[in-house]
Amino acid sequence: VSAHKSRGYKDGSLNEALFNGLSGIAIANNGVIFIADSYNHVIRKIEGDQVTTIAGEPSYEGEFKPSLTGGYGIALNSQSNLYVVNTIDSRTIDIISPDGEIGSLNLNDYKDTPNEYFIPGGFVVDSSDNLYISNKGHIKKITPDGEASIFVGASNASDSSIESCFHDAQGTDARFKSIGALLIDDSDTLFVVDKSRIRTITSQGVVSTLADSSKCDNDNCTAISFSYPRYIAQGPGGDIYIADTGNNLIRKVDASGEITTIAGDGTFGFADGVGTEAKFALPEGIAVAVSGNIYVADTNNHDVRRLTQNADGTYKVSTLIGTPGLRGTVLGALPSTLYKPRALLLDANNNLIITTDKAVVVAKDIESYQSQP
Repeated sequence: VSAHKSRGYKDGSLNEALFNGLSGIAIANNGVIFIADSYNHVIRKIEGDQVTTIAGEPSYEGEFKPSLTGGYGIALNSQSNLYVVNTIDSRTIDIISPDGEIGSLNLNDYKDTPNEYFIPGGFVVDSSDNLYISNKGHIKKITPDGEASIFVGASNASDSSIESCFHDAQGTDARFKSIGALLIDDSDTLFVVDKSRIRTITSQGVVSTLADSSKCDNDNCTAISFSYPRYIAQGPGGDIYIADTGNNLIRKVDASGEITTIAGDGTFGFADGVGTEAKFALPEGIAVAVSGNIYVADTNNHDVRRLTQNADGTYKVSTLIGTPGLRGTVLGALPSTLYKPRALLLDANNNLIITTDKAVVVAKDIESYQSQP
């Protein structure tokens, strides 16, 4: 665990290291943690109790500036190579090997029309190390050999009608309105937030609409579009959970496509409670444990909340890490305090890894911790 009251740049032990504006996080099979240290413009590695910089220069004018858009901000393949968007040239994906060697994919090489301006959004890697990169209306696929193509959607669709924008089909016949958060599951099925809808994409490029919140009419659903969700997660039963950031809601999409608002009343604020009794303040990160417990980085409340399902199917929201009304990272026994938690990741030992603006915080064996009633 590393935490300091001041931002900065320094490698060393966890107690010595300094960070500045963390968000992207990934963990390798051997437990090594990779962090996109955004304002320092570097990629850091945490192995054991040591923090090292594996790529980039800690300078505002440095050539390498990791972007933290979509997914966990960085994507990790089976060879522990990292993919990061270079924000100086948003049409470049930097590829960083485990020993820090930097290569790149110039997305200008993969433009599909002469005037296409490609700004990468979410990006994930499948089980065969194919890289998927989303832009507003399409997703590109780049194979491990560097062969690139539009996987689904189109970069120059001319029909902007609602039905055309959300057209389900295969490959480049499909249409999207505006792709947001991106997730890939163990079967290589992609899930995307597309304005008011959740779309699924098979490994063969077949696009289907799983859920449409604009047509939702059940008692627990707010019939509005999703608002800037940065992170989505999948539960052990296959349900999709969304931290609907701009709407201050936590939402669930089941296999049948039913959308329910499981926590939050849609207003900015703080409150624990059951379902809509709870309030959030621009929640971002979300992670789901094998038990089904849901962890949410309630960013502007400076805390981490846990959602546990009651016998009647409702969800109880409790504050697990952080103290209401206080901000700043202080370590020790929970609840402790945090400052703007963003990305969350649960490892195989139920350690909850949290990135904040200036620290990497690990809550050990979070599933065993009982929050106060």
